[in-house]
Amino acid sequence: MPTPRQIKPRISRTSLNSIPASFATVSVGTPEDSLEEKLKAISYAGFSAIELGFPDLQSFASKFHKKEVKEMIMRIYVQRELRLKSYARNIN
Repeated sequence: MPTPRQIKPRISRTSLNSIPASFATVSVGTPEDSLEEKLKAISYAGFSAIELGFPDLQSFASKFHKKEVKEMIMRIYVQRELRLKSYARNIN
């Protein structure tokens, strides 16, 4: 049986060059640091994309709405938004 290094990938190496290097927001700073500060730090470090961690998204939503956004409500909201975006793409 071949090892993973012996299996040639189906995706070309050149196509991977178009994927921006990203950094996870939950890997920067502390949980007390705002999403805005984390985004500034990630950008300053030279990254052009992020992986938005759920705790940071929930914290940002709570600050934006000026009240605590519960995890379950946040998950429902995110799922609804993803369905709406998918629907919008399909009708365009």
